[in-house]
Amino acid sequence: MSIRSWILVGCTGCGGTPGRLPVATDFITEVGTDAALDTANPEIMGDPAPYDPAPPGRLVRRAHLELLGTLPPVELVRAAETDLEGALAAVPDADGLEEGLVDFFDRAWSMRLDSQDFTPTEVDDANRVAWAQMVGEEPLRLAAHIVAEDQPWSTVVTADWTMATPELAALWPLEVDGSTGWHNARYTDGRPAGGVLFTNGFRWRFPSGPNNQQRSRANALSRMFLCFDYLDLPVAFDRSVLGESGDLTTATRTEPACLSCHATLDPIAAGLFGFLSFESYDLVEQSLYHPEREPMGPADMEVAYDWYGTPYAGAVELGSMVASDPRFAQCAVETVAATLWQRDIDTAVDALELAALQAVYDESGGRLLPVIRAAMQQPTWQAGQLQTGATPTVEVGRARMLTTHQLSRAIEEATGYRWTTNNADLLTTAESGYRAISGGGDPATFTPPADRPGVGHALVLDRVAWAAGVTAARGDLAGSGPGLLAGVSADTRPGTGTFDAVLEHLHLRLHGVAPTADERAAVAALWQSVFDLSNDPTTAWATVVAALLRDPHFWTA
Repeated sequence: MSIRSWILVGCTGCGGTPGRLPVATDFITEVGTDAALDTANPEIMGDPAPYDPAPPGRLVRRAHLELLGTLPPVELVRAAETDLEGALAAVPDADGLEEGLVDFFDRAWSMRLDSQDFTPTEVDDANRVAWAQMVGEEPLRLAAHIVAEDQPWSTVVTADWTMATPELAALWPLEVDGSTGWHNARYTDGRPAGGVLFTNGFRWRFPSGPNNQQRSRANALSRMFLCFDYLDLPVAFDRSVLGESGDLTTATRTEPACLSCHATLDPIAAGLFGFLSFESYDLVEQSLYHPEREPMGPADMEVAYDWYGTPYAGAVELGSMVASDPRFAQCAVETVAATLWQRDIDTAVDALELAALQAVYDESGGRLLPVIRAAMQQPTWQAGQLQTGATPTVEVGRARMLTTHQLSRAIEEATGYRWTTNNADLLTTAESGYRAISGGGDPATFTPPADRPGVGHALVLDRVAWAAGVTAARGDLAGSGPGLLAGVSADTRPGTGTFDAVLEHLHLRLHGVAPTADERAAVAALWQSVFDLSNDPTTAWATVVAALLRDPHFWTA
C-alpha cells in the first residue's frame, strides 16, 4: 500500500511539472491504487489496535462533552453499560446539539476572540468581551446550525443567510428573525451568497491591511475549507529580489519562490475585495460590504479571477468554487476527524478510517452529521487504555484534556459555580482570564490548546475545584443546589447506604464510571478526616467534590 500526500505548488523551480501552474487536484491527499484496501487486515494501515476501547460510560461522556458541551445524565451513563451503540446514537439527537457544535467548530477554526482590532464606540466596556466573542461566533453559529439541521455541508460556503443576534443587527446591516438570542438573519447591503465567507464574523476575524490585499482572508478560506494552509509551504528566496516596497507586486508575479503561493492565492484574494476598507476604525467601513469595490481586486493585484486553473466570475461565484473543489469534501471529513480525535491527521495511520468516513459523507449527500455519528463508532475515537507492551505508530489513545470551554461548562452544570469577573468567564478568556495558562491556548495567536497538563492548569483547577465544591455542597445541603449530592443531608455519614449511593452518583456524574472499592474507601476516609477536623459536613462534602474535580477522570475525556 502506498500513501501519497501531494502538496504540489507547481511553479517553475518549485516542484511538479516545470512551468505549469497548479490545479485543484494537485493538492488532494490520495490513497494509491497499486494495492487494494485490505479491510480484513487493518494493521496494514496502522489500525490503532494497541488501544483497548475506553469504558462505555467514559465514551458516552466523551460524546456528550464533545458534541453537546455537557456532562451526560447518570441514566445515560448506566444505559451505556448494556447498550453502548444506542447510548452514543442518542447523543446527537439530544437537545443542545447546535449549541455544542459551536464549541466543536471553534476547536477546529479558533474563531472566538476576547477582543477585536476594532470595537465600536457603541459597545461599552462592560460588554466589550461579550461583543468580541459574539462577532467570532457568527461563522460558528452558521456552521453549527447547518450541521444540526442535517443540511448539506456545502451550504456553509453557499448560503445566502447567516446567524445573528439583535446586538449584531443593531450595528451591522442585518435583518434578524428574532428579538433575543441567535436566529437566522440576512445581510441587507448587497453582499453575495457565500455562507461563512461573506459574514462579518469571518471578515473581522481575519483583518487584511492595504498591502495584504485580502490574502489573509483567502488563506483562511483555504485553511478552513480545503485544509491547505499556504503558510505551511516552505519558501526560500534571496530577500534582495524584493527590492523596494514598490517592487513587491513585481516579485509576486515573476519570482518562482513567490509564485509558488501567489499564483493560486492571489486570484482567490481578488474575489474578496468587497471587504476592502479605506478606514480601519470606522464602523460603516468595517461593517458594510462594498460591491462597488469588487473590480478593484483584479485591477490592483494584476490577476484574473481564477480558481486553480478555472476562471470564475468573482465574488458571486467564490462560494460555489470552494464547494466544487475536490478538496472541500476531503477537508470536511478531516476536520471532523481531527476535531474529535484532538490531534493532527496522519494520512498513513488514519487512511482506513478516513476512507470509511469519506464514504459516509458521499453516501449522505455531503452531510456532516452522519460523519460525526460514524466517527464515534471507530476505534480511534473510542481508544482508551494502551495495551501492555504496545508501541503504537501515533499516540491516538492518550486521554484528551477538556478544553477550557468544556471545563467551564461542565463545572457550572454539575456544581452551579462559574468563575467570572466583569461579565467575563475567567476559564474561557485569555485577555482578562486564565484560558492560556490553563491550557486552553490563545486564539489571538492561533496557539492550540495544550494536550498535557501543566503547572498553570493545576493551579487554576485547584482554585476552581474548591470554589465549585463549596458552591455545590452549600446548595445541596440546603436543598437548593444543583443536585450533584443527590440524597445527602447533614446527617449522612460514611458506612451508610445513603453515603455509598451519593458516592456512586458523584462518580457517575463527574467521571462517567462507578467508583472502585479502593476509591470508595479513599473518598470515605477523606470525608471523615475533614469532618473530624472541622465538625462541618458541608466542608467535608465540599472537599470530596473538589477532589473529584481535580481528578484526571474529570478534566479528561
